[in-house]
Amino acid sequence: MKAEWDTLLAQWVGGDRSREVASRLLFLSWYACMEPPHLTGHEDDVAPKGLVDELFEFLGGEGSLDVEFLFVVAVMAEVAPWCLGDELRWEAVAERFRARLGGNVPNPEVFSGRGGYGEYFAHQALAQSGGAA
Repeated sequence: MKAEWDTLLAQWVGGDRSREVASRLLFLSWYACMEPPHLTGHEDDVAPKGLVDELFEFLGGEGSLDVEFLFVVAVMAEVAPWCLGDELRWEAVAERFRARLGGNVPNPEVFSGRGGYGEYFAHQALAQSGGAA
């Protein structure tokens, strides 16, 4: 995943402000903190200071109504909120986002072909929608 991270970070720093780049980079920032180096290819937390908040706001922040964004942030903040920043803040965000989702889960197919982000959240969406994990 390090190669994917390097590519996406270079795109973001280079001015590519697309939803796809931001979504995948937010996930990889979180994932690099949450998982051991043999899975991520990173020796330590690699996200530049402030990047998580920058990506979160770019994607819609607290006011978002986007089901995919609400879902992925809720999952990340439930699994390892400290990897996004202040643990209490992110736990509260997860609660608000889950309430806003009202039980809705994106179709796992929307994550197809989207790198590590897609693989991780397709699995989560399938498991949370009652499908086989």
